[in-house]
Amino acid sequence: MKINIKNTITLLLAINVLLPFANGQNKFSNKENQKIWEAKDRNDVIYTYQVLKKGSNTEKQIALKGLMSWNDPQFRKILIKIVKKKNLALKKASLKAIGQTKDSFYISYLLKIINKNKYNKIRPEALIALGKCITISQSEKLLDIKKTNTSGYTECLYRALLNGVCLPQFTDTMVRNLSSYDEQNKFYAAWYLSRTKFTLTSKNIEPVLNFLEINTENELAIPLVIAIAKSKVLKVDSLRIRKILINNSKSKNVAIKISAVKAMHISKYHFDDELINKTYEQNDLPQLQVAISDLIVNNCNNYNKYKALDYQPALVNIISNQKCKNTIKLAETGTIYDKIWYLKTIEKDINKYPEIQNILLQSTNPALKAAATESLIKCANNKGFPATLNDDFIETLLLLVKDGDEGVLSTIAIALVEKQIIRQTNYNLKEFIDLFTDAMTELILPRQIETYTDIVKALSFLKDTIYTKPVAEWNTAIDWKYVEKISESQKIEITTNKGKFTITLNVNEAPGSVSAILKLVDEGYYDNKYFHRLVPNFVIQGGCPRGDGYGSLDYTLRSEFSDLKYSTGTVGLASSGPNTESCQWFVTHCNTPHLDGRYTIIGYVTDGFETVQRLGVGDKIISVKKK
Repeated sequence: MKINIKNTITLLLAINVLLPFANGQNKFSNKENQKIWEAKDRNDVIYTYQVLKKGSNTEKQIALKGLMSWNDPQFRKILIKIVKKKNLALKKASLKAIGQTKDSFYISYLLKIINKNKYNKIRPEALIALGKCITISQSEKLLDIKKTNTSGYTECLYRALLNGVCLPQFTDTMVRNLSSYDEQNKFYAAWYLSRTKFTLTSKNIEPVLNFLEINTENELAIPLVIAIAKSKVLKVDSLRIRKILINNSKSKNVAIKISAVKAMHISKYHFDDELINKTYEQNDLPQLQVAISDLIVNNCNNYNKYKALDYQPALVNIISNQKCKNTIKLAETGTIYDKIWYLKTIEKDINKYPEIQNILLQSTNPALKAAATESLIKCANNKGFPATLNDDFIETLLLLVKDGDEGVLSTIAIALVEKQIIRQTNYNLKEFIDLFTDAMTELILPRQIETYTDIVKALSFLKDTIYTKPVAEWNTAIDWKYVEKISESQKIEITTNKGKFTITLNVNEAPGSVSAILKLVDEGYYDNKYFHRLVPNFVIQGGCPRGDGYGSLDYTLRSEFSDLKYSTGTVGLASSGPNTESCQWFVTHCNTPHLDGRYTIIGYVTDGFETVQRLGVGDKIISVKKK
């Protein structure tokens, strides 16, 4: 029997590549794949360029995936060259990398291939890349695209919108796409309508109202109720909108219910207090407590329930009311998060300035101190704040900058840039400049890169100079021996005071991030940490060593963006910009497509999502274990 040597070698090579996956090992068990990813991590242009030019198709795929987190103009020509090659998978991967660059250099080329029939197989990817790269000055070029195939066009407009590119005509386009047979078109149309500044009007809202009335319990209601709440419509339409919002507030789907409650607040329509209270009492999820707090006026007996870290509870005008005594008592004897919530309830009352200042100056807890700083600034920005207290306010802030707490420094720096501190009083800018400059020299990098960045921005503002964002330099290598041992379906189980949930990690998409998180799990780092951030229908976040989001560890990770989507239960790494990830992670409550390609995805919640929905600020991570 004659043996075909060439075919035999090909078969053996294929077996060699596939064998590691047979027992659950990940694709980075392969040494060559490690080298390619390491080159991405260290921004090694020469090595990566050679892989893209001469590597195998598999190696090129990995290099292209790496370029989704790494924008360097030196790759412009070769990325375009790959799109022109025959391999369809590589063409698509190259277009995804191009989109992630958001580089306007590619616009003319993308428009060229989008309007040619021979590129139909990659047209959706080219359209999405165009949406990410398009600029405001070239927005009208999106109108010239041939509409023979709408696949990808809707997402193109959505991605463009996230860059601030939108036109009034696009709103009508998205309304029409709600009736598309393509589920992806409907998905991006709905999310577009929830975010565009060109809101729905009486001329184009009818199809949206019909959709919501017919498609009950459809998750597209999550963005669409926000869209109709923002609309500018006639009275007859507003009555329908009000009815739709009420119906959705009774939904069995938690995300739809919360979105309807948020839409009620946005719409400014009047809703019966009895309805609001009933909606709350039927579901005690922290998400719902937070969302509905904006709608509560005066008739709820248990104000203590309506607490939130990121949302203003409706206690501003009644904080001295007899009904609030229990709330105040809890703030005095409860947890740090109860105290932070209490600060949020009084920061709109100018008479509470001395009390907030007293809490701030006496506190030794960093999370409480940062929160009190924010509340003091907000209190001083209230209408009617006494001018006689302006100097005291500024002196307090200067004293805090001298103290050098990273959370406090960031809070003051951000407030300066947002012009919350510059008032009618004339304070000495040089004092702030000198103190912030001194504070920068005391910061430890890369651990305090977020605060460092905030101060650089504040100094640019104070000096009236051009702001250049600091770059997080490479500072820690991936432990490839550790990565090799990670199963491609590795799970971790998080036990909290509200129950358990399981995360299935994706080492094939983010080897550096997943391995770093698993090492922290091995060390027991996450045990007894708290969830410090809750935004309804968005995220629950934890893992901060300080407990307020300003903390980090002594290293940063390199971003590992991918084409994975932020759907319900996605687990991502928190960051303050590219390559600043560390130990904090978040879980999404529902689809959040605006996060796609912007935050590293390390996995998905695959069991116990009902526990995630029950989590709120101050809830505790009891333990995290490998499963």
